[in-house]
Amino acid sequence: MVVALPAERRHAAVADGSQITIDDDKALQALRFMRRLGEEGLCDPNTDYGASVAAFQNGEAAFLWNGDWETTTFKLAKMPFSMARFPAVFGSGSAQADCHVFVLPHQRERDPEAEKATYRFIAALVKNSADWAVAGPRARLPANP
Repeated sequence: MVVALPAERRHAAVADGSQITIDDDKALQALRFMRRLGEEGLCDPNTDYGASVAAFQNGEAAFLWNGDWETTTFKLAKMPFSMARFPAVFGSGSAQADCHVFVLPHQRERDPEAEKATYRFIAALVKNSADWAVAGPRARLPANP
């Protein structure tokens, strides 16, 4: 959770005391790109989440950059659609990452048993992810109390 963003220092304090550095030039480049999409009429900058999903579903938008949880919406509506990588708008390929992404940093001294357990856990999540995705964004992982 970001608790402060002092502009003069260009980094944010995080609840655990660590710091996040923000690359001003890259952030401004992304914000200018997003503004330009609206200025050129390529998107409606005033559309909220629900309206953007409806616009795509009604054929009023060529594409929708959203999460995989919306695939159920379009399948239930029997709407033909496909999925593709987001275009490399800044000259190189990239990937979307959010709270649904697992990162396993490289560690030279990783415990082999802990690593195997980690892979088993992630494999179980992936194996069941299609079933959980059908439940929508409010789905919860099954857990024992």
